[in-house]
Amino acid sequence: MNNLKTVEEIEKHFGDDLKKSQKQYSVKAIKDGDKFYVMECIVQSYDSNSGYGYVDMMGFTFVNGEKENSVLKDFQFNFQNGDIEDLVENELRLYIADHS
Repeated sequence: MNNLKTVEEIEKHFGDDLKKSQKQYSVKAIKDGDKFYVMECIVQSYDSNSGYGYVDMMGFTFVNGEKENSVLKDFQFNFQNGDIEDLVENELRLYIADHS
């Protein structure tokens, strides 16, 4: 995994793992020097009547092929207020603010 050099390679690599779950997911990464900040999200359940779903998220720093400073979150999300991409981008910004 040490050969992952771009944001696109990181997002594809970790996205391929989430794709196996056959659930809705998103992965976002931002590069900062030799490290990447990564946020993964998978939708565990979704109620189309209410617009609410439960999501599991994991933020981590990826450096030299290793995950560091992993943070796990799970919570209810109102998809009527935004989509999964917005959620992941916002959570990634919060993770970076706490870990940079």
